[in-house]
Amino acid sequence: INAEYGGYIKGKLGDPIEKISTFFTGVKSCLTPAMRPEEVGFNMSYSKSVLVKLLDDHQFKVVKKSIDNSIAKIDKHLSKEECLFSTVRTKYLSTFFHNVTEYNRLMELCYPGSKLQFQCKVDELRTIYGHEEDEDGDGEIGERLAAGMAARWDDSATSL
Repeated sequence: INAEYGGYIKGKLGDPIEKISTFFTGVKSCLTPAMRPEEVGFNMSYSKSVLVKLLDDHQFKVVKKSIDNSIAKIDKHLSKEECLFSTVRTKYLSTFFHNVTEYNRLMELCYPGSKLQFQCKVDELRTIYGHEEDEDGDGEIGERLAAGMAARWDDSATSL
């Protein structure tokens, strides 16, 4: 189920903070037994100054606009009558919030004492978008809806 959501989200919507996601993918790859987390910042590609520039480029307004554009794409691609709009929107926002939370954790781990974090706070965005996690927090919405969404996405991909 999550693979279908992930495929749709990556294939059709992209990542509103793609440069930051790429940066932290690199940071994660540096976290090996040979390198302590606080040493990651000494790598020129993942230095604190590079991260500060990325965070400055992703101000609250920019991130919110990107999320709004993605939600508009979801609305355009999916029919509200089939409950897919709210299902995919929820999964998209859950994935985004999870990633931001993970990146904040990595900033604390790899850049200790720097107090770096996103200007867009997850709680603020949850309030703006009226988004609540599932009761069990696993993001599972339902097999029938996921299967319908995957079929619809496959149909639209073949028609391109």
